[in-house]
Amino acid sequence: MIRGIYIAASGLNLQQALLDVTANNLANLSTPGFKQDRLTATTFSEVLLYRLEREGTAPIGTTNYGALPENSWTDFSQGALVETGNYRDVALAGEGFLVATVGGEELYFRSGTLFVDREGYLTTATGDRVLGEDRRPIQVGEEPFTILPDGTVEVAGKVAGRLLVVRVINPQQQEGRLPIWDSGILGKEGRNYYRLMPGYNAVPATGTLVRQGWLEAANVDLAGEMSRLCTCLRAYQLASRALKTHDELLNRIINQTAKSV
Repeated sequence: MIRGIYIAASGLNLQQALLDVTANNLANLSTPGFKQDRLTATTFSEVLLYRLEREGTAPIGTTNYGALPENSWTDFSQGALVETGNYRDVALAGEGFLVATVGGEELYFRSGTLFVDREGYLTTATGDRVLGEDRRPIQVGEEPFTILPDGTVEVAGKVAGRLLVVRVINPQQQEGRLPIWDSGILGKEGRNYYRLMPGYNAVPATGTLVRQGWLEAANVDLAGEMSRLCTCLRAYQLASRALKTHDELLNRIINQTAKSV
């Protein structure tokens, strides 16, 4: 009886976690460069069941105490590129990230609208300066700028710098690439930034094109997320009903036991 309560309660916790992830994906459906999250589940430690016999005990199988969230990861697959015609919009076609300096720290992003601060430096929408391949902010002044596919930034026909585009590698596997799923390689920092986690390096990316006048749409599948949302809600309702049923049965057993004493 108690095990049934544990299983139902763990089911509620798991579905709540899945709902939170799905809701966040849907909330960022229109956020340029957003990468959707996923959640995997596992079971509580299995318990070995035994049959009592005169000679001792004999294993007859295993049981567990429900499921719980195991790990969340980010899907880094390419989102669709949408042409905007705004020369301040920029997106990457291929692997890699642009780099901005935030509070003296390098953070990574995939797409967005660039701005120019009072000193003429390229910044993100939050005012953080975008770095060039020399890891210094790029100064463009007040004139309109052009970004070539290789990341070169030109102002009035003169080169102002070149955008730093990096990819993430495992130093133990220099030829390795960032998988389309991530479990501990990059951490989300909010405002669509990512932080490099310990044990990994960022090196210049090759073959990635910088698209001016384009934005990368979120890689969220609306139909898929709505389907997951409905499934989670239904599973949550079933787990809630099971928990209520087990609670009522336990109360009945306790009351009947008390009466017989």
